[in-house]
Amino acid sequence: MTGMMTGLVTGPVTGPMTGVMKKTVLSKRLQAAADMVTPGNRVCDVGCDHGWVSIYLIEQGISERAIAMDIRRGPLERADQHIRERNLNSYIETRLSDGIKELRAGEADTLIIAGMGGRLMKDIISAEPTKTAKFQELILQPQSEIPEFRRFLRSAGYVVGAEEIVFEDGKYYFLMKVRLDVAKDLPGAAKAQPGVAKDLPGAAKARPDAANVLPAMTGHADAFNQEDRWGGLLLKQRHPVLRQYLCRTLDHHEDIIRKINNGNAAMNAAEKGLELRKHKRIRELQEEVDEIERILSEWA
Repeated sequence: MTGMMTGLVTGPVTGPMTGVMKKTVLSKRLQAAADMVTPGNRVCDVGCDHGWVSIYLIEQGISERAIAMDIRRGPLERADQHIRERNLNSYIETRLSDGIKELRAGEADTLIIAGMGGRLMKDIISAEPTKTAKFQELILQPQSEIPEFRRFLRSAGYVVGAEEIVFEDGKYYFLMKVRLDVAKDLPGAAKAQPGVAKDLPGAAKARPDAANVLPAMTGHADAFNQEDRWGGLLLKQRHPVLRQYLCRTLDHHEDIIRKINNGNAAMNAAEKGLELRKHKRIRELQEEVDEIERILSEWA
């Protein structure tokens, strides 16, 4: 939901003297999503909330038409109000919709889903494979289950053309622009191979940003884990905000490991079971710590 409270648009306001409406100003998170839209594309914004992204795209001339969708009637009514205030009714249509159920196949070129959990986004994309196959690009910003969501995209035949990470209001947000690999069947097809990033022959001709699509990777489990967890293109770019995120994650994990190790004491049977789970958690955290340290050392 692009208008979620975290990273909410700072909002258009009227001028103090003239009453002229200023251009819409987006949060860093939403601006990053809007910046990924290919100019000229028709846009469908799912979970639009207040409709700010659609309004911005029309105001800036990036898109000529937008469909703003939300499953909740209240936020959609507020989006309608904002659209009418700017006389953009001819350019932006609002629809009450669960995911993209109320969208017709081929009605939009770009699908934006931002601010939802990765599992919910997966369900939305998977529920309408014929419709999602018609989009030229999907711009996605999952709030949770990000590694699992990236694995789903790859197994469903999507390739990543661009990635971004922004830090706003004390939180990190990962964004990705993906497209369906037309050489494969629709999402969920039997040919999809979980854990394998497929290189699309001729991809460089398919889209302007295709040169940034990750090449096929084989035989290296760590590389797959890094790509899923932190984003292959962000790692390749050595993105400065990703570096900040990795350093903070490293400090966080090391602090948890210290606290767990310092909490050992005489234990009863139940506590011993808890201790085993703690040791497992320490191993998991330590593996990620080692991986982050390896990445940061390569970037030094």
